[in-house]
Amino acid sequence: MIKTGRFIVVYDDDEGDVINPGAEHIPREEVESYMRRHPVPADPAYSKDDILRDLTESGSFYRLPDDVSNEMRSYIEDMLNVLFRYREEKDD
Repeated sequence: MIKTGRFIVVYDDDEGDVINPGAEHIPREEVESYMRRHPVPADPAYSKDDILRDLTESGSFYRLPDDVSNEMRSYIEDMLNVLFRYREEKDD
């Protein structure tokens, strides 16, 4: 069934490209490790389980619910910046 909805797109500010977790191959262990060191804020619109599923099992672009809190949006931005920076440093 086709539906429409509002959501927030997660994108790379430098390139303007949307983030595709399936193409990024973000290991679940790295996401869980980050979450242990930086607890996920409570948000009824988007949970820790949602983050894990979307980042490690998604095959499309990364999007957040329209009603996600600003605190959760900041958390996701910080987490992805740290995880991507770590992967870049590891690859160098």
